[in-house]
Amino acid sequence: MHYVAGLRRFAPFALALLVAAGGQAATVSSTLTLTGTTTISSSGYVNAGQITLTNVGSGTFASTIPL
Repeated sequence: MHYVAGLRRFAPFALALLVAAGGQAATVSSTLTLTGTTTISSSGYVNAGQITLTNVGSGTFASTIPL
């Protein structure tokens, strides 16, 4: 009898786990757009600009490649 009671307690967690796993398996299409400039300075190549990932968001980027 204790075994059945244990299964009843576990059933909601098992269902939640299955739903969460199914949600993670969804495919999302996205496009990465990068717009920026590169300049040469005494510290190296300096890159900066705007980055956008559709269905996710946007932001800025910056990097320096030393000479």
